[in-house]
Amino acid sequence: ESDGIKILEVLYRNNPSNNEILNYLAHCYQAIDDSTNELRVRKLLIPLDPYNLSNLARIGSIYKNLGDTQLMNEYKQKILDLTSNSFAGQELTKNLIN
Repeated sequence: ESDGIKILEVLYRNNPSNNEILNYLAHCYQAIDDSTNELRVRKLLIPLDPYNLSNLARIGSIYKNLGDTQLMNEYKQKILDLTSNSFAGQELTKNLIN
């Protein structure tokens, strides 16, 4: 774990309602291909920013990469529900196909 990630984890613990810190942290874990911690952080973002469609899409993508199509489909459906099944929602979920 890099020093930058350690600092972000400390900053998050000191300010757990700061979704910007969590976004940075999620991107750091994504950059080093640590899907377990990326998923943990992205799930922490949901209550703080429930309409963050790109976060939900990335969670679905992680589940797809892990082979968990049930959870992938749950996140795909969340996006479609939030976007009223619009073109934008369909575009965000087009890679979340069984």
